[in-house]
Amino acid sequence: MFVRLPDADEYSVCHVTFCKYQRQMTNQRIIHMYRLSKAVIILLLAFSFSLSAQDRNKKIVVLGSSVAAGWVTSYQEKYDMQNGYAYRLARQLEPAGWEVVNISIPGFDTKSTIGRFNDDVLPIEPGYVLIGLSMSNEGLETRDPDSVFISFREGIRELIRLCHINSIQAVIGLCYSNNNYTEKQYGYLKKMNRLINSWDIPCVNLLGVLDDGHGHFPEGYTFDPNHPDDRGHEEMFYAFVPDMFDALHEGKMISYDLNSERND
Repeated sequence: MFVRLPDADEYSVCHVTFCKYQRQMTNQRIIHMYRLSKAVIILLLAFSFSLSAQDRNKKIVVLGSSVAAGWVTSYQEKYDMQNGYAYRLARQLEPAGWEVVNISIPGFDTKSTIGRFNDDVLPIEPGYVLIGLSMSNEGLETRDPDSVFISFREGIRELIRLCHINSIQAVIGLCYSNNNYTEKQYGYLKKMNRLINSWDIPCVNLLGVLDDGHGHFPEGYTFDPNHPDDRGHEEMFYAFVPDMFDALHEGKMISYDLNSERND
């Protein structure tokens, strides 16, 4: 029986074809393993985040300025500052085992709030920090709006970073109305809110519930041009989804893309 062996050219063609097949199969295996590894990593991260979220205590620190502090509201006594949106939130969450500690200081901006973080927030050992600051205190009414925008943006980013590195979940109360804002300043206010909303950090739309369409409080809801009254705080309280903190405590996935400029 005669068997013809391939000549040199045919052997080269077969060798090249076989090598291409090997490379294709190897590439397919690499792609498959990469996709499988990526899926496993995502699942592990989600599982890890869920565990870490459930490990957090149910203590919330409110870190803001005068509006977050409840200026000037009345609950059991006139002007006792116990009926602001944060105190209403505390009373709502208490039956479910949550503790809300309000350490907000009137007049504070992002810089002064960052400066007190280690001394005032960390000793409380919260699982969550609700940041409720104002662009008015940052200087939006009196300074160059572009510089105020940058200052406030970077300040909020730094506060989120401080929370993150200390295993604290940050929640942002978005910028809210002020009767002194011009249309231009109102534009910067909305621009900031759109930006923060694009960071995938839990946030609360305090502007949407108390805005006359020009960045001002609706008539009949103010204590003075800078602050809502009790009725105004009630509306701001309604901006909070009732089970938001419960959902976060159960480990909802949050990503920390603080460099996003979407909707900016």
